[in-house]
Amino acid sequence: MSLITPIPNTIIPPFQVTKSTITYRIYLDPEEDGWFVVTSPDLDPLVTQGKGETEAIKNAYDAVKLILEDEEKDKEDFNLLVVDR
Repeated sequence: MSLITPIPNTIIPPFQVTKSTITYRIYLDPEEDGWFVVTSPDLDPLVTQGKGETEAIKNAYDAVKLILEDEEKDKEDFNLLVVDR
C-alpha cells in the first residue's frame, strides 16, 4: 500500500504513475467522535469509514481492492492520494 500526503486545493485526475500503477484520489470527511468517512471522485462505489484517519485510509485501500477485483482489474497496482475538497 502506498499513501501520498495531501496536496491542498489541488485537483488531480486519476493518473498513471507507471505502466502498472494508477493513483485514485480519496476524500477524508471528519465526522463525530473521531470517525472519518472516505469517498472517491474516481471510484463511484467507494464509501467507507474508520475511527481515525489511519484506519479510514486502510479501509479505503481494502475497499478499492474489492472494487477492482469486482471489475476484474485486481492485478492493477494502485496508490491512494488524499486530497482536500
